[in-house]
Amino acid sequence: IVPPDVLSTQSIRALESKILGRNILTLDLGRIEKQIELGPGAQSVRVIREMPSALRIEIKKRDPVANVQLKQNGLFAIVADDGYMIETRAEADPAWVLIEDYSEPVKEPKVGMRIQNKGFPEALRFLAAFRKHELSRRENIAKIVLGPYGNVTVRLGEGPDFQLGRKASERLSFLTKAIYLFNTEPREKIEYMDLQYDRIAVKRKQ
Repeated sequence: IVPPDVLSTQSIRALESKILGRNILTLDLGRIEKQIELGPGAQSVRVIREMPSALRIEIKKRDPVANVQLKQNGLFAIVADDGYMIETRAEADPAWVLIEDYSEPVKEPKVGMRIQNKGFPEALRFLAAFRKHELSRRENIAKIVLGPYGNVTVRLGEGPDFQLGRKASERLSFLTKAIYLFNTEPREKIEYMDLQYDRIAVKRKQ
């Protein structure tokens, strides 16, 4: 079993009871794959014959990509790229960006639960594009906020917020232009910038 720690002892024993002592040439590998109970930390399974008498079970683990919080002051979930929660904790993991998604119908994260917000995949696409962009060498993402209709808002550093809409990964050039505005106006005086359209809209603090 690869990796060896991905299945519980109970699952391994149940599997062994069905296949030990049998001719591997007669085994239905597809059926065996369906019988393997995967936990939320595992994404998929593949069973391969290794001649003369062994089966190799390869399990693809879910990789964490972000912290997600479903309500203010609520618990945090470590979420994989397919939106499944693989761990919950009281504090955010500093290794991953924070995504606030207060529009979810369920406010308490649970292992195995999946993020429903349509903006989640786009937020991940933006993250991937941002990390490759030269802007990432000068700015850090403090958090990402998902709106109820899939709109993505990004906060850089101490602020302000940048509203990027439903196609956040395509608005990086506008985000770069918006940053240059700070050469003439202190960023702490700006509440947010709307970059969803061709013209940059600025909301200043009162």
